[in-house]
Amino acid sequence: MNLQYSAKSNKNSEKLAAIISYIEDNKLIWIAEETEFSQLRYSEKANLWGNDYRSFGFEFYSTGFYSVFGPSSSSSVMNYGYVDNYDWRNRHGADNELSPYYDGDMEGTGWITPVVCQGLGC
Repeated sequence: MNLQYSAKSNKNSEKLAAIISYIEDNKLIWIAEETEFSQLRYSEKANLWGNDYRSFGFEFYSTGFYSVFGPSSSSSVMNYGYVDNYDWRNRHGADNELSPYYDGDMEGTGWITPVVCQGLGC
């Protein structure tokens, strides 16, 4: 059993080094480390994700914004496909009187509901 564990550990170290290199080369914004998923055997991963799973390194994902593609090279701004900002108050024009999503709220809060106490001591 120790030989199997040692072989799995060595293979994971090789995979992790390759993924870290790929992340750096492609200027990705996530961190790869050993995780509980990376330590699973193939059969255990297949039970979770199906026999023909392709994880693209996700089992080593630790933190950041997971992506297999880097920023757009056609733009001077780094573009990872994420928006610059997100505000629920104006999603779908919820704060715009002409929008079908307008809720009639004169405060302009859109989809944001009032604060409600959900605990003790309120």
